Amino acid sequence: MNKRMWISTVLVMMTAVLFLTGCNAATDEAVGAGYGNNGASTQTDRSDRGAGNSSRGTENRAAQGGYSSDAALIDAAGTASIDALTQDEINGILFMREEEKLAHDVYQVLYDRWGLNIFTNIASSEAAHMDAVGELLVRFGMDDPITDQTVGVFTNETLQELYDTLTVRGSESLEEALRVGAAVEEIDIQDLQDLRSISTDTEILRVYDNLLNGSENHLRSFMRTLEKQTGEVYSPAYLTEEDYQEILSTSFQGGSGRSGRGADNRGKGQGRG
Repeated sequence: MNKRMWISTVLVMMTAVLFLTGCNAATDEAVGAGYGNNGASTQTDRSDRGAGNSSRGTENRAAQGGYSSDAALIDAAGTASIDALTQDEINGILFMREEEKLAHDVYQVLYDRWGLNIFTNIASSEAAHMDAVGELLVRFGMDDPITDQTVGVFTNETLQELYDTLTVRGSESLEEALRVGAAVEEIDIQDLQDLRSISTDTEILRVYDNLLNGSENHLRSFMRTLEKQTGEVYSPAYLTEEDYQEILSTSFQGGSGRSGRGADNRGKGQGRG
């Protein structure tokens, strides 16, 4: 093959690679549904099933928390293209970053109030969860919604209100503090199930699966500690009884554990009334 033919062949191959890359990106952008019922950006209705629960409404918090497209995008500094994500996936990552901070901050405040080790132990775990979501921010070149590491400070206004409500309630008694811990984990599980159901990215799903396992472990811990400390039996405030019993019947998980949620995605949280 002469030099001219060799150069032509290389150019043809490069053009083909660029074309296929563009097709894959376009296909990825077309995948994904809205956050809520049947892919629509609807409210996630969490029933007021207990005293003090009404102020914890979490209606599509990812979409209503003030995250705009412009705020989410920066120059391509990540290791994967943000263009492959839907806006719902972007909002979900931003939201989950702050929701994990909420859990950490609430537990830190409750530990300071009651001195029970379960709160500081799980707060440490939530810090690791924050880091895991932070890795997604780096991967996709997204701005961190956490601009102030101060305990109890949030960009998302709904999470700010939720934090304020939960810390007041959890300061009333040790029993209420443990119930608050369990409720935070229920909310986290529901949100992760919803966000998992709208994503197809392998890395995002891996992180969400690990967070789900952690939240299920934490829920079991709070439930058992409540019974041991007070003799009271915890009843789910947000999850269905069926989902709650399924979690209780499963042993503690590490890593990806049972989160290979396969065809059913454990997406029962989507459209839950």
